[in-house]
Amino acid sequence: MVSDQRHTNINSEPQIRPSRGFIHFPQHIHDAHMIENVIQRVRVIESIPGASEHQQEKIVQEVKKNTQKFISSDAARAIFNDLNNLDQS
Repeated sequence: MVSDQRHTNINSEPQIRPSRGFIHFPQHIHDAHMIENVIQRVRVIESIPGASEHQQEKIVQEVKKNTQKFISSDAARAIFNDLNNLDQS
């Protein structure tokens, strides 16, 4: 779900709270077509199914092969950041 926060500081950081299901955009977009495009894009991404059990198992196997490489990856940083945000929710 997308929430368009109006009257916010354009320089503030976006807040993503996965447990609440909202992404707040601190910027105000004046172009109605542009914001509609962004909202439609979020809806499309939201409708994409998650990984199957087989895919999840494959991911776990790959992480176990080289745990240190995974921990230093962008994907791991994103996951740890998401977990941190869940703790703060």
